[in-house]
Amino acid sequence: MLKNALRPAMGLGAGCLVWFFLWFELERLPNFFWPVADGYGFLMFCLAAPVIEEFFFRDMLYNWIQTVRSYDVRIRGVLIFTFANLATTAAFSVVHMLTRDIVTGLLVIVPSLYLGFIRQRARNVGPCILVHAFWNYGWFAFFSL
Repeated sequence: MLKNALRPAMGLGAGCLVWFFLWFELERLPNFFWPVADGYGFLMFCLAAPVIEEFFFRDMLYNWIQTVRSYDVRIRGVLIFTFANLATTAAFSVVHMLTRDIVTGLLVIVPSLYLGFIRQRARNVGPCILVHAFWNYGWFAFFSL
């Protein structure tokens, strides 16, 4: 149980590591106060988008795919990914390619797999929403709207 509770914390920590890497690589300070200047953007990208996307992709679509085709990817008997995680990640990536651009669609593949991993372990989208919102907040701190 504690192990499953740590997965979202690991996602938050990974987000902080990515932010540190971006700060170091881009040689500029993030604007962590961007929600003050753009409240609407904050509501859309850090609250609405994570809730809507996670409920659609990692709740409704994930559950539907699990009932239609329950297949697991295992390495040495250890569950790595479910088919539902791989399929929802593909759909999530394609939607981002269609609504944003190809680079964004490719950039969301690894985070989406991790969110799906959290989903399959926690059996709940709540932690996914939290991590997704945190990641979006940090992303827009470096790459303002």
